[in-house]
Amino acid sequence: MPDVSPTRHGPPACPTCGRPVARPGPCDAPACQTRARVAEGAALAARKRAVEIRRAEQAATRCRPLAVAAMRQLGLDVPAKVAVGPLTDRPLRRPEDSELQALAAHVEGLLAASFGPDPAQPRPPETPEPEAAALRSDTVPDDPPWVGALCVACRGLCCQGGRRSHAYLSRGTIDAVRHAAPDLTHAALRDAYLSALPQQAVVDSCLFHGVAGCTLPRRLRSDICNAYECDERVRLRESGAGADGTPVVAVAVRRDHHAFTAAGALPVRVVSATAAHGLTLHENLALPAMPGEADG
Repeated sequence: MPDVSPTRHGPPACPTCGRPVARPGPCDAPACQTRARVAEGAALAARKRAVEIRRAEQAATRCRPLAVAAMRQLGLDVPAKVAVGPLTDRPLRRPEDSELQALAAHVEGLLAASFGPDPAQPRPPETPEPEAAALRSDTVPDDPPWVGALCVACRGLCCQGGRRSHAYLSRGTIDAVRHAAPDLTHAALRDAYLSALPQQAVVDSCLFHGVAGCTLPRRLRSDICNAYECDERVRLRESGAGADGTPVVAVAVRRDHHAFTAAGALPVRVVSATAAHGLTLHENLALPAMPGEADG
């Protein structure tokens, strides 16, 4: 590695190869340009991540009084972990018949392709993934309530694409489900999907997106739905809160809430997860002022 430390009077040098350059920065060599772009991208990602972490900490501080209020509504005098996620402020309604028919036709087409001329021999998935295969076992439970609370509060920002993609279900999904459970028949699998549809779904979102989150068991979901987790959910899971019995209070609020500093400036949705009460939606709670703004 060349010594590219700056000298007091010498010309600037390429930080990679040490070649003199007209102005500080990489020289014109492709390798040096590439390394500079990689370094610039990594620095940009690090700055973005630092901003996200700082705003997550600010959001948790701002929403901590809501956790105290939620515990009081349940008659509990215990500390709770605060998890803040994005707010999807859309109502629930019964899906239109045409929407249900379109989903049913999509599922039927996938089943017909998967079962094909030899229904007794389910085809192995084209790209088997150990993690996805493990999630298709009947013994795998759905998300624990303390993780699901964040999804219920958010109301599924990540699920919106499931409407036009029919829950991301594909021939590969059906092949993988059948490979994990070879005794499933065409009719049984069709009934399993259609019977999982909720009576009411979130407007403009996946038809399996009900008031408490996804109504499809994990073993029937697409790989993308099983694998994806938003940053807020990853942070909650990695914190370990809830797994040890600590109550979790999930607060959904707009991601730009820091631009609205006054108390009650934006709506919130608050959901708690406790061992004694399960999931509870808390009504009539208002977003506190941004810390430092309460006194104007």
